Amino acid sequence: MAYQWFPGHMQKAITQIKGILSSIDVVVELVDARIPLSSRNPELNEILKNKKSVIVLNKADLADPVKTKAFIKYFKEMGIPAVAMDSKTKNKQEIKQLLNSVRAQGAEKVERLKKKGMLNPKISILIAGVPNVGKSTLINSLYGKKSLKVGNKPGVTVKQQWLMIDKGIDLLDTPGIFATKFDNNEQGMLCAAIGSISDEIIDRYELGVELAVRIHKVYPGTLEKKYAIEESEDGAAMIKSIADKRRILLKGGELDLEKASILVTDDFRAGRLGLLTLDVIE
Repeated sequence: MAYQWFPGHMQKAITQIKGILSSIDVVVELVDARIPLSSRNPELNEILKNKKSVIVLNKADLADPVKTKAFIKYFKEMGIPAVAMDSKTKNKQEIKQLLNSVRAQGAEKVERLKKKGMLNPKISILIAGVPNVGKSTLINSLYGKKSLKVGNKPGVTVKQQWLMIDKGIDLLDTPGIFATKFDNNEQGMLCAAIGSISDEIIDRYELGVELAVRIHKVYPGTLEKKYAIEESEDGAAMIKSIADKRRILLKGGELDLEKASILVTDDFRAGRLGLLTLDVIE
């Protein structure tokens, strides 16, 4: 199945971002810690003209902690500071670590303005990321109170807004931005698996089949342990076995394969399959 989703408000967001780039000092790029590479927008660097940045591996509580550390090291070696966060918590240490990384990236500008005589210069930050990686929730944590409309569907944030933060940091929120085309279909599948693409426009059965294959490949034995099935490289066969084992049936008594696929996807999203990171550093 081909995965693609680029609503009109995302194109509008890209146009708006290009118009305000000159006022942005640091980009905070939010990715999902379960797919730190696949949830990066491949067009973002071009859009943002290589601005200084910090990567946040969000939802780290659902990801493999060993692999999260490996990805933080990977991004650091690329010259991009990275931090892991669970934005649904109020972990002050995580927030402090992120803000310290932002200040470090904006320190050159602050010092330059101070030398020119400006008192208390601010750092302007752009929060960017594909839909449903927890961007609005993270901003609420940074802002210290409920300031944004937050939902569990991709694309809830539909307009830009500036948020004034204490200690000299201004945040700019934007709608989630997808690339107009994924680098490959696997990237699209993984983004769909975390909910970045609306469930209403994809084939939930095919998604479950492809996700089952990916989980088997990266974490063999996970599906066998959870659903008491025999794993293989045949995703359709695994979904059929799950439906059979769990007695997931249609009214006529036939196996409900779509519902079984949705079960696998929902279990992955909720962390019920364990702490999994499905991207691999080559």
